[in-house]
Amino acid sequence: MRGAKRDCRSCQAVSYCLCCQLTTEEREAFENLAGTRRVLRRGERLFAQGDDFRSLYIVQSGSAKAYVISEDGNQQITGFHYRGDLLGVDGMEVGMQTYTVEALETSSICEISFAEFERLHANTAGLRQQFFKVVASELAREKQRMLVLGKLYAEQRLAHFLLDTAAHLEGRGLAHSEFVLTMTRHDIANYLGLAVETISRLLTRFDSADLIRVRHRQIRLLDAARLRALLYDTEQPVVVLRATA
Repeated sequence: MRGAKRDCRSCQAVSYCLCCQLTTEEREAFENLAGTRRVLRRGERLFAQGDDFRSLYIVQSGSAKAYVISEDGNQQITGFHYRGDLLGVDGMEVGMQTYTVEALETSSICEISFAEFERLHANTAGLRQQFFKVVASELAREKQRMLVLGKLYAEQRLAHFLLDTAAHLEGRGLAHSEFVLTMTRHDIANYLGLAVETISRLLTRFDSADLIRVRHRQIRLLDAARLRALLYDTEQPVVVLRATA
């Protein structure tokens, strides 16, 4: 569903998105880029893998998951996104979207015409700087994800996921010591390369060890320091099960 023109001054993501470093004059120019605010309901797609690349998108509120569909038709989740996150950048090089984005809850999305963005980008130093910063941050997170999937045991993967989610939410000005996982456990398992039974079992064990408190999809971090210790010491006694997928 499409909404009204953007108003950066009233946007919840204004302090975290591409325009956060712009001057008042530059921000007004940014607001005037072609495009509107889109509202998606849970399960609705923002764009799909293979769609023509025409726009960039910023999450204003809510959350979404990104995934690719393999040749055999299986879905692989590549990330979860919250307010201020930039989506669609990968399509710049190949001229089409390389993944699908689907809302995890009712979400507001800012759509920016890429043709208009390029024109403003070329003449706005603040926008260029912030754009490169955002892209570099996403590349770093993707490299970290590859490390998690390739090197860490199951309990370490889950600990990293919870800590990374909390840190990302904190960086977006959202509640981070207690938060709701808007994705399903199946989604988490898919993202971490584990079985959903493993995710459920480890959440229960983390809860029993007083690392976290789990109430349905609500997570409260009780001992982030011990969770971090788990990442670097596979012999930590807090979780005795070395689960596998």
